Parts: sequence; structure tokens; C-alpha cells
Amino acid sequence: MEGHKSMKEFTRPKIRNLKTGNQVTNEEKFQNEVIRPIAKLKYNLFECYFKKYLNEKNINLSELIKEQQEAKILTIFKKDNTLKADLRGLIIGVFTLKEYEYYISNSKNLNKRINFIIEKRITSTFI
Repeated sequence: MEGHKSMKEFTRPKIRNLKTGNQVTNEEKFQNEVIRPIAKLKYNLFECYFKKYLNEKNINLSELIKEQQEAKILTIFKKDNTLKADLRGLIIGVFTLKEYEYYISNSKNLNKRINFIIEKRITSTFI
């Protein structure tokens, strides 16, 4: 196991080119200011977790052509609720108490946003 990480390694990264202004909903603002930076911060953990998942399920994406790989990943995310919940948990676990309270009151829509962001990150990595 590695030594302790510096605080900088746990600081949420800034995301550029975010929509701002009056036309942005509170959920979009939360997504852009909280979820996306956490997803970027935890990207390597998502990748490692998904590799472990593929290994446990005996899925070898490299044997498939690009279109099949994408279809397989989409099917996995569509059908495996445990995987989605585990990956969401990696993001939710980084929320502050205030962020978590907001999340609880909007969890249905925010879960969709979190799932979409994670799915896109995984797809872009493995294809």
C-alpha cells in the first residue's frame, strides 16, 4: 500500500466550459459543480472497479469489435443495477453533508445524471 496522499490529490478538480447563468437548473448546477469534478477525481477508481467487474464476469471486451464493445457496455449499464449502485456510491461517498442532503431530496434525477456520466467515462475508456 502506498504512503499517505497529499491533500492536493483529494482536491476536486475544476471543470472548464460549464454552462452557467440563469438558464441552468439547480440539478445541472449540482452536476457541474459537484458530480463532474468528483467523477474526474475518481476516474481511476471507476476504471479499476470496471476492470475487476469485467474479470469477475469473464467478459473480454478486446475480443469484440468497437460497436460490439459499446453495445456490451451499454447492456451492462442497462441491466446491472448493483454495478450502477456501486459506482454511484463512489461518487456519493465524497459528498459533503450539505451536498448529500441536496442529493437525498433529488436522488431520482441525480442518479440518472450520475449513471450517465459514469457510463460515458467508462465507455470512452474501454472502447
